Parts: sequence; C-alpha cells; structure tokens
Amino acid sequence: PTIIVDDFLRCSAPDSCVTAVLGTLEHFVKGMGIDGFGPKIIEQCHAAGLLSVPGDFFRLSSADLLLLDRMGNKLASRLLKNIEAARKVPLSHLLRSLGISDLGEVASKTVATTFGTIEEVLEATAEEIADIHGLGEKTGQGISEGLDAKREVVEDLLQWLEFEPEDIPATVEPNDHPLYEKSVLFTGKLATMGRKEAQELVKSVGGRAASGVSASLEYLVIGDDGSPLLGEGRMSSKHKKAEGLNAGGAAIRIIAESAFLELMGQRTESPASETEPEQTDVLEDERTHPVEVDQKADPPKQGSLF
Repeated sequence: PTIIVDDFLRCSAPDSCVTAVLGTLEHFVKGMGIDGFGPKIIEQCHAAGLLSVPGDFFRLSSADLLLLDRMGNKLASRLLKNIEAARKVPLSHLLRSLGISDLGEVASKTVATTFGTIEEVLEATAEEIADIHGLGEKTGQGISEGLDAKREVVEDLLQWLEFEPEDIPATVEPNDHPLYEKSVLFTGKLATMGRKEAQELVKSVGGRAASGVSASLEYLVIGDDGSPLLGEGRMSSKHKKAEGLNAGGAAIRIIAESAFLELMGQRTESPASETEPEQTDVLEDERTHPVEVDQKADPPKQGSLF
C-alpha cells in the first residue's frame, strides 16, 4: 500500500516493498562508494535471498555471488574486493548512504564533523542537530527521526565498519569577504559552473555550503539559466520556501548567480556587451545601406573639416 507524504507517493511499508528495498540497497552502495553493484546484480542478489538490508553486502561470499547469472570468478573477486575497500570510510559516507532525505552529502559531513562519532550522532537530540549552523529545526527533526528509524541498520553495519577521519578542508583565515562565515545555498541551474564548484568557491572564502533552506540560511543563490529573477522560468521549491520564510520574518538574501559572482570578484559579461553590434558591423551596414544626406542642409564652410 502507498501513502502520500509531502506531496510524494511512498510505500507505507518500505521494508516489505521490493522496489523500496532495491532502492535502499542501490543508494547504500552509491553512498559508500562500492563499485560494480548495478541494479541488475542487486536485483539478482535480492531475488536469491542474498541481500535484504545494507549489512548483507558484507556477508556476501564468492560462493554466493557465483550463484548469479553471468557471474564468473573474476567479477565475483572484484566485487568482494570493492566491498572490502568500503569497510574503512569516513563517518559521513555511512550517514549519506542511509537514505535519510535530510542527510545529503553536505549535511552528512556537517553532522559527522560536529559530533565526531557514530555513537554521538545516534544519541544527539533533534534540538542538538537543529542547532548546527545551516540546518535548522525542520531539518534537525527530519535527521533525528531518520536516524531513529535506521538505528537497527546502523548497529548491524557497525560490526563491519571502521571509520577514518573526515576530510576537513583547511581552515580559512578570518577575512572581510562578504560571504565569510555566511551560509550559502544554490538552487536552479547555474549558467557558469557546476554546483559543487560553486560550493567550493564559498568554502574558499570561509563561507559554508548549506544543505537546505531554513530560517537561519543567509544566502540563496538562484542559477541564471532559466532564472525567475531574470524574468524567465519558474521558482524552485527552495526558492518558494525561502520566500515564505522571509514573509514570516526570516532574512534570507535571495540573489542571482551573477550577483554571487560579483561577490566572489568574478565579473560576467553585461547583457549590453552581448547585444551591441561591433563597430565593423556598423561600418558594413553603412556600406550596404548608405546614410541619406539632407540636400537642404547648409554645406560645410570653406576651410572647415565638416
């Protein structure tokens, strides 16, 4: 049976819904960086009773994999090697692999670096998570509820995993850049760069790449490609949410991608420079369409240029 949650149709019993289970397993290998397990192999493993929860990947043996169609010793060995390599990962990789909607790549790293250990993360209250800069009350509640729902899955995985230190970027010296210590979120399609590159620019000046829209967000950057700020396109859900929060008293600065680039000290071509014809075009136009001279106008005075 299905239910509607936040305008989305979802399975009311995901643990017994085959499509939901397969989606959870596929998301897990992607988040953990376990290569080789595409949808077809995962579906075969599930149908054979080999995979039902994420921890089952670490229980797989060569004999198990060789039961699958078109599976040879070489491929089975490579898959097991990839699983073995994923036993030692940063905590954020585990968090982002759990399939919790509010725990994307940025939020997972933020939570992992804030609490340090999986034990601390599991014991954190919704309020403590919400207090992390850039997350907010709704996101904190969503992460807390998601972790509670995944507790058994996490505890099963802990017997197989060893955590590495997080890859924390070098600390940026205090500076007077307008985005220093400011939270910035991107939405829409950026015209000049990828979203990850834009996030790295923010971090390079000491800003923070936010994971979602909340009342504590300081900047929402709207991509210029099809931007409603430029008179085109529709508002994204993040844009609409930010506008709603601002109407309720928040102070989120909603700016265009071009304005963000100016803040970063990167100029963009002005629309005028793109539409003004070059001088050569004007001269060519004059050659092909001579300018009419008013015959009644006074002729140039003798000795003058014009």
